[in-house]
Parts: sequence; structure tokens; C-alpha cells
Amino acid sequence: MTADVSTIRILGGLGGILAALSFIHWVVGLVGVILLLVAFYMSSEYYQEGMIFSNAIKYLVFSIVAIAVIFGTMMYTALRVFKWTLWTPMMWNRSEIIKEISRIPQQEFYGILSILIVGLIVGVALLIVSAVFLKRASDLMARVSGVNLFSTAGLLYLIGAVLVIIVGVGIILILISYLLLGISFLMIKEKPQEYTGMTVKY
Repeated sequence: MTADVSTIRILGGLGGILAALSFIHWVVGLVGVILLLVAFYMSSEYYQEGMIFSNAIKYLVFSIVAIAVIFGTMMYTALRVFKWTLWTPMMWNRSEIIKEISRIPQQEFYGILSILIVGLIVGVALLIVSAVFLKRASDLMARVSGVNLFSTAGLLYLIGAVLVIIVGVGIILILISYLLLGISFLMIKEKPQEYTGMTVKY
């Protein structure tokens, strides 16, 4: 795949926008993240800085594992709860939910709660690790391209990952960070002819 600024701008810009619109449908977000990953790969070649893509791919891997752990824990917890109650997602009335949960034996309830808490903590921790790698990739992009907005986007994503436990705040910050990444890619300019690359280790 030929690495040129025009292609990087298009893929990165479109990827950031689609990732920011992932609230519409998860497929939209997935396509956006993939396009961003390709843009990071092409940027890595264009600027001759392999650590850009290396950090970006680590971000993706840890993100996938984090999401799998979080959703897996929630699904397992839900199945354990359904085993002991007649509760269904349609029973949103608070008193009904409390009534059904009270059917669960105390020892079983604490076991379910423990698994849920541990699973969420591990999932969020992995998400934060993935954010650190995205921040590193973004910082490298800022250094080699001269577009400081990359660093801002990476920092915002990291903050969002830390605050993801506060669902609304964390997710909103992550979506905004994706949009800023897209804008950052659109701001990339041609590198000077004498540009010879740089090596930054993380």
C-alpha cells in the first residue's frame, strides 16, 4: 500500500468521523477504527517511524480484549441472575427488580457481585492500557507531522478511558477524541524533502 499524504488524510479523516459516530451502530464504529488503524500504518511508513503503527496495533488488541472482558462479565452476571429470578429486561420498575433480586441466596448474590466487580475492574484496566498505547501513537504523530491536535486527541481518549466507569462522561470523551483524531489526520501536510525520519522509543 503506497503511503502518501492524500490517502492518509482521507482514510484518517473518514475513520475518525465514523469512529465518532459509533453510537449510531457498532459496525460504523468498527469500520472507523479499522480505517484509523490503516491511516496509522500508512503514516508509520510515510514518516519512517515504525513505533506509530506498533503502538496503534497494541491499542487495538488491548481494546478488543477489554471489550470482550467487560461484555463477557456482564453476560455471565446476567445469566447467573436470571437463573435465580424471574426478572427480565422488561421489568424496569425499581421495586420489581429489588423484589426479584431478593430471591437470590445471599452467598450466591455476593458471588455474582464479586465476579461483576472484578470483571469490570479488569476490563476498565485493560481499556486504560489500550488508551496509553493510543496516546503514544498520537504523540508520535504529533511530533512527526507537526499537528499538535494529535496529542490532544490522545490525551482526551485516555481521560475518557479512565472515566468510562462514569458511562456518559467517559464514552462522550472517547467519541470526541476520535473526531479530533480524524481532524488531525485532515491537517497533515507534505513532509519536507530533506525529512529523513525519526526514532522515538516507548
